[in-house]
Amino acid sequence: MTPSQIIITLILQTILVVVLLSLPVDGFTPLANVGSRTKSGIMPQTSCAMGIEVMDLEGLQSHEEEGTRLSKSIQGWLDVEWMPQEVHLQMGDRAKITYIQARESGDDEIMSIMTKVTDDLYADWKLYDKDAFVNAWDIGNYVSDYLLSRLGAESCGCNAEIFNPDGN
Repeated sequence: MTPSQIIITLILQTILVVVLLSLPVDGFTPLANVGSRTKSGIMPQTSCAMGIEVMDLEGLQSHEEEGTRLSKSIQGWLDVEWMPQEVHLQMGDRAKITYIQARESGDDEIMSIMTKVTDDLYADWKLYDKDAFVNAWDIGNYVSDYLLSRLGAESCGCNAEIFNPDGN
């Protein structure tokens, strides 16, 4: 499958899961209060597209600072998960550049930014493939979980733990 086909498949699977979890069962709606509280104090902005709540990043305003933090988080996560390597810094820096470009162009949706990071890494994967123990999608999923974590929202749990580059 092409990267676009994979993205469409993941989006459709996500939509199906969200719809199924949103259906009431004996008066209980599992996703009724998702996103109503945050740990970070940053209130995520949401919109409803065809019955699916889409979180955006309008609360994270300093794109350069957040991109740097994201890059350090990716590097730290990979260094802890595997072993410290220069390629982790390089992949984190590429994700930072993509994040900043996306945000500065007005893109505030987590899924869109996750996809752009994945596509950019995938397009230049020959630069990382020799030394990387993960792939572009692993990093894209981490970016999604990282951004949700920064908003204080629950993530999909694709990654065991988000690395905090601030050491807190």
